[in-house]
Amino acid sequence: SDWVRALCEDREGNLWVGTGNGGLAMIRAGNITTVNPPDQWEGRAVLSVCASQDGGVWVGTEGAGVYRLRENQWTHFGLSDGITNLFVWSVAEDARHRLWVGMWGAGLRVQKGEHFEPVPCLENITVPMPALVHEEDGSVWVGTGIGLLHYRETGITWFGGQEGLALPDVRAVVRSE
Repeated sequence: SDWVRALCEDREGNLWVGTGNGGLAMIRAGNITTVNPPDQWEGRAVLSVCASQDGGVWVGTEGAGVYRLRENQWTHFGLSDGITNLFVWSVAEDARHRLWVGMWGAGLRVQKGEHFEPVPCLENITVPMPALVHEEDGSVWVGTGIGLLHYRETGITWFGGQEGLALPDVRAVVRSE
C-alpha cells in the first residue's frame, strides 16, 4: 500500500507500517511481511501503531477499535472493553506498560488490565485526540483538535490559540532527546 498512516520502530529494530488500505506491514532487514488479524481489521484503515515493552504491538484503527499482537496471538478491544469510540487515532504505551488510547471525538482512555477507562481529570473532554507522547516523569502530551494538552496526575495544562499556537489542530507530537 502507498497510503502510510503510522510508523513505529520496536525494540528489535523492526519497522511497523500502518496503512490506509493494506493493513499492517513489518519491515525487518529489508524484508516486508504483511501482518493482519483474522478479521482483516474489519475492512478498516490502520491509523496508529505502538510497540509494546513486552515485545507486542498495539494498533489503532479507523472504526474497528484496538488490536494487540503478542506472541503471534491477536486480541481485539472494542466497545465492550471500554473503547467508547472505535475510531482510534492514537495509541501509546507508558512506562507502567499501560496503553493510552486517543479517539476521534471521544477523548482519552487508559488501560487497566484488559479494560480501558477514562483518564482522571479528562473524563469530560471529548475533542479529537490524534497524537500521544509519554514522558519519563509519567506525564503525557496529547495533540488535540483544539491544541496541545499536557497531562499530569496533578492536573492539565492547555496550549492553544490563546497561548500562541497559530493552528491549534495538533495531529502529531514528537519527543526529542
